[in-house]
Amino acid sequence: MDKINEITEREKKLYKTFQYSKRFPAYGAKVLLNQDLALYQQDMIHRGWVNKFPTYCCSRRTGKSYIIAVMLALKALLYPEMKIGLVAPVYR
Repeated sequence: MDKINEITEREKKLYKTFQYSKRFPAYGAKVLLNQDLALYQQDMIHRGWVNKFPTYCCSRRTGKSYIIAVMLALKALLYPEMKIGLVAPVYR
Protein backbone atom coordinates (compact mmCIF):
# COMPACT_ATOMS: atom_id res chain seq x y z
CA MET A 1 0.00 0.00 0.00
CA ASP A 2 1.00 3.57 -0.64
CA LYS A 3 1.49 5.18 2.78
CA ILE A 4 1.38 8.72 1.40
CA ASN A 5 -2.21 8.44 0.18
CA GLU A 6 -3.41 6.36 3.13
CA ILE A 7 -5.69 8.25 5.50
CA THR A 8 -5.81 7.04 9.06
CA GLU A 9 -8.99 6.70 11.10
CA ARG A 10 -7.83 9.57 13.32
CA GLU A 11 -7.50 11.86 10.29
CA LYS A 12 -10.96 10.85 9.07
CA LYS A 13 -12.44 11.61 12.49
CA LEU A 14 -10.66 14.96 12.62
CA TYR A 15 -11.92 15.83 9.13
CA LYS A 16 -15.51 15.01 10.15
CA THR A 17 -15.09 17.08 13.31
CA PHE A 18 -13.88 20.06 11.26
CA GLN A 19 -16.78 19.75 8.82
CA TYR A 20 -19.34 19.43 11.62
CA SER A 21 -17.77 22.40 13.43
CA LYS A 22 -18.22 24.58 10.36
CA ARG A 23 -21.97 23.95 10.61
CA PHE A 24 -22.22 23.97 14.42
CA PRO A 25 -19.54 26.29 15.83
CA ALA A 26 -20.47 25.75 19.50
CA TYR A 27 -19.53 22.09 19.07
CA GLY A 28 -16.24 23.14 17.50
CA ALA A 29 -15.51 25.48 20.40
CA LYS A 30 -16.09 22.65 22.84
CA VAL A 31 -14.18 19.92 21.00
CA LEU A 32 -11.42 21.77 19.13
CA LEU A 33 -10.76 24.68 21.51
CA ASN A 34 -11.69 22.86 24.75
CA GLN A 35 -14.08 25.64 25.83
CA ASP A 36 -16.99 24.70 28.07
CA LEU A 37 -19.54 27.42 27.29
CA ALA A 38 -22.87 28.26 28.89
CA LEU A 39 -25.98 27.88 26.74
CA TYR A 40 -26.34 31.62 26.15
CA GLN A 41 -22.69 31.78 25.04
CA GLN A 42 -23.26 28.90 22.63
CA ASP A 43 -26.23 30.84 21.24
CA MET A 44 -24.07 33.96 20.88
CA ILE A 45 -21.48 31.98 18.90
CA HIS A 46 -24.15 30.48 16.66
CA ARG A 47 -25.75 33.87 15.96
CA GLY A 48 -22.37 35.47 15.29
CA TRP A 49 -21.50 32.63 12.95
CA VAL A 50 -24.62 32.69 10.76
CA ASN A 51 -25.35 36.43 10.64
CA LYS A 52 -23.36 38.79 8.47
CA PHE A 53 -23.41 41.69 10.94
CA PRO A 54 -24.11 40.33 14.44
CA THR A 55 -24.92 42.77 17.22
CA TYR A 56 -24.80 41.72 20.85
CA CYS A 57 -26.99 43.72 23.21
CA CYS A 58 -25.98 42.14 26.49
CA SER A 59 -25.35 43.41 29.98
CA ARG A 60 -21.91 43.83 31.44
CA ARG A 61 -19.80 40.75 32.22
CA THR A 62 -21.69 38.41 29.90
CA GLY A 63 -18.52 37.54 27.99
CA LYS A 64 -19.06 39.43 24.73
CA SER A 65 -15.35 39.98 24.09
CA TYR A 66 -14.52 36.44 25.16
CA ILE A 67 -17.11 34.93 22.81
CA ILE A 68 -15.87 37.03 19.91
CA ALA A 69 -12.30 35.88 20.64
CA VAL A 70 -13.41 32.22 20.73
CA MET A 71 -15.40 32.67 17.54
CA LEU A 72 -12.48 34.29 15.68
CA ALA A 73 -10.05 31.63 16.91
CA LEU A 74 -12.43 28.98 15.61
CA LYS A 75 -12.77 30.77 12.26
CA ALA A 76 -8.98 30.97 11.97
CA LEU A 77 -8.69 27.25 12.72
CA LEU A 78 -11.45 26.10 10.35
CA TYR A 79 -10.75 28.53 7.49
CA PRO A 80 -6.95 28.92 7.27
CA GLU A 81 -7.04 31.23 4.23
CA MET A 82 -9.34 33.75 5.96
CA LYS A 83 -7.88 37.08 6.98
CA ILE A 84 -9.11 38.22 10.38
CA GLY A 85 -8.68 41.68 11.84
CA LEU A 86 -9.99 43.43 14.92
CA VAL A 87 -10.88 47.10 14.73
CA ALA A 88 -11.72 49.16 17.80
CA PRO A 89 -11.90 52.84 18.62
CA VAL A 90 -9.06 54.51 20.46
CA TYR A 91 -9.95 56.74 23.38
CA ARG A 92 -7.17 59.14 24.34
